[in-house]
Amino acid sequence: MHQRTGGCAGNGTAFASAEQDYHVPGLPGESIDQSQVALAVQMRGIVNDKLAAGWSDEQVREFFVERYGPSVLLEPPTKGISLAVWLVPPLGVAAAIGVFVIALRHMRRRPTASDGDDEMSDDDLQPYYERIEASVSGDKVDRQDVKDG
Repeated sequence: MHQRTGGCAGNGTAFASAEQDYHVPGLPGESIDQSQVALAVQMRGIVNDKLAAGWSDEQVREFFVERYGPSVLLEPPTKGISLAVWLVPPLGVAAAIGVFVIALRHMRRRPTASDGDDEMSDDDLQPYYERIEASVSGDKVDRQDVKDG
């Protein structure tokens, strides 16, 4: 938020920056300085009047929050339950990066001696090799028989 102490009647940029702090109720994401609807024009007038009368930014902010609720602020408060709005996205991104790194490490991991327990030795595989060779040679013979016939 902008830090002003009020008494800024001659400073148009102070008013403009204060108008960027609030959005028009019913038009989320559109600040009162961007909108041309009647309510935005009225809210800009209130901001200008309050700041010209010497109100601080905090006093103007409290006035609008009392009148329209905390949803009138373009930036959510950084305290209480609203703090979650600021913390959850970066924590979610950090968690996703952590899961991604762990998954990559797991996929790139080299097999250890304990991982080889499921492997069969050549002696254990020999009957399978023999069946494959017999099947392959039997297919060739069957094909030749079909061609000759």
